[in-house]
Amino acid sequence: MKGALDLDLALMNFLKDYDEEIWCEFILMKNWKKIGGRRLPTSIKLRNGVLRIVSYDSTLRFFVECNKSRIIKSANDVIGKEVVKDVVVQGVEIPIFKKFNSKGNRKR
Repeated sequence: MKGALDLDLALMNFLKDYDEEIWCEFILMKNWKKIGGRRLPTSIKLRNGVLRIVSYDSTLRFFVECNKSRIIKSANDVIGKEVVKDVVVQGVEIPIFKKFNSKGNRKR
């Protein structure tokens, strides 16, 4: 387990030097429970101070829409500096064939 922690730390240090926005995305996704609760977003992108959250979950999208100022404050607290200025939430529908796809039941 120690090797995984060392790799995680090395990746974080490299991203912080290489591209700060990608590093912030990594930190936000890693600490999402402190920001938005149990429900995880599908993806997070941070570009020019705008945090784009994509989620299949309509409950998470509604929560983020209603609590934008809290999400911005929590995200900036986790990062440690004022990087996030706005939050945009996008929804994605799951294709119908993925909703009912079960690979385990195809024993013929």
